[in-house]
Amino acid sequence: MTIVAASEAIERGHSQNEFGTLATQWGVTNQCGSGALIARTNALANLAITQDPEVLTINGMLPLSLAMIECAVSLFPKRGHGDQPHWKKLIAGLRMDGFEIVQPDVGGEVDDIFGSPRRTLGPPELQRMLPDAVPDLSSRMAENELQTLLRKHGFQVSSGHLQQAINNFSLGNWAAANAQLRTFIEDLLSQIAGRLGCDPNDDSATKRKFLGECNPPFLLADYNEWHTNVQKPQYVQGLWSRLHPAGSHPGLSEEDDATFRMQTVLISARLFMRRFDQRVGGI
Repeated sequence: MTIVAASEAIERGHSQNEFGTLATQWGVTNQCGSGALIARTNALANLAITQDPEVLTINGMLPLSLAMIECAVSLFPKRGHGDQPHWKKLIAGLRMDGFEIVQPDVGGEVDDIFGSPRRTLGPPELQRMLPDAVPDLSSRMAENELQTLLRKHGFQVSSGHLQQAINNFSLGNWAAANAQLRTFIEDLLSQIAGRLGCDPNDDSATKRKFLGECNPPFLLADYNEWHTNVQKPQYVQGLWSRLHPAGSHPGLSEEDDATFRMQTVLISARLFMRRFDQRVGGI
């Protein structure tokens, strides 16, 4: 999704001649053909996805995929995120990969034609959202491993809700993505409880309680994931509550909130599915 969105941004930001120069610089002219610009950028995206050769950029030799993303970021609207679908998809894809586009404030008050002060923004650039030195923090890696484990154990409904959440997130439909994430984590824990012996007719709250009280427990009291004493901190109940806030709150970014929920749910669900996979012996 990120690469395709980057190719769309490149197509919209270049003329045929400009793209030809870019393809020549990257050494991919032959692989991009000579037809319509959109066909050539689609071919570029396919090349990045299937082969991802290293190409020459002003930052040295880089994989084509990264060169495309950096080129797309350089075309990012100077103010605001832009409301075109390709920008929304690029932002969502980058966030899933652990990056975001930032435009640093370089200072210097200037007046626009109406005499109103505004800040001067520097060129857009990529910024890592999470430390790159800490393993297993990538949302994309979490998604890939999680979907693999869901398919392995036949959690089709959970997998479907997760995919719908990701699809809505990529389109900037934050409320719909949040709703699917809630349904996903509810169904995931319910399915795990059912596989471990809980009555499938019990409600979801009872199934979560079962996961903390089965023998051996699936949700661990030592990690504050679950407690019979409801007055003590409980991560799973806290996660559930965080996914069910009482409406939106003025001044808070829906995009940032949706990103936080997506990253938190992916990392948490991957942990639970890894544990389930180990519990059932990887069958």
